[in-house]
Amino acid sequence: MAEAVKALIKKLIEFRVREINELKSFLETLEVTPEPVLETLEAEFLSRGNQVYARVFRENNEISIFPIESYAIKAEDRAIKWLKKRFREAKEKHPDFEFAFVVGKDGKLEKISVKGNLKEYEKLQNAVIWALEKAGNR
Repeated sequence: MAEAVKALIKKLIEFRVREINELKSFLETLEVTPEPVLETLEAEFLSRGNQVYARVFRENNEISIFPIESYAIKAEDRAIKWLKKRFREAKEKHPDFEFAFVVGKDGKLEKISVKGNLKEYEKLQNAVIWALEKAGNR
């Protein structure tokens, strides 16, 4: 009987050692995990009627436009190509107007970044809405 008790105690000790090692590992993970970053940016929305086509974030002298993912807007859509042309024309007139169309690996438009002359973006905002609407409805 003493042998059985010794074997049970040995198993219990092994079990507790594994538990302690798992807790140590969890504690290490918590120590290296960064604190969550709280967004201070407030989103605006590009919409027509009751349809929202993109979220817009403004920070300093930069605007980031994120199309709503559910529309799955293709970067090669005719309306997006037309919009890029409008942005290039604005850049020719105003060299301080900078922009970038960011495309994901899947060919979807992920983001439009605008820097510099933001007054030009304001002039193009309706064109952006129109292009996102047309591309989103295809």
